[in-house]
Amino acid sequence: MRKCYVYISVNDCRTSFFTGLTDDLRKKISNHTPVITQTKTTSSKHLVYYETFMNLKQAIKRERQLRNWKVGWKLTLIKRLNPELKALEM
Repeated sequence: MRKCYVYISVNDCRTSFFTGLTDDLRKKISNHTPVITQTKTTSSKHLVYYETFMNLKQAIKRERQLRNWKVGWKLTLIKRLNPELKALEM
């Protein structure tokens, strides 16, 4: 069984958060493309947090949970392991 990763990435200003799921974290982060919305274009390209799962169903459940979290909750989670929101190296 392959590992799955639930991750949170941020833009350059650390103001936009993106939560995602992948089986190749290194590739996903290096290939992150800008997200275009009605009012702006953002690029959440800096990996600041991730969790590893051996079970896809658990990873999907966790991703959905994190996507529904408020920004403050995500910041608290991230800052436990990465207080300065520095980009993590893979």
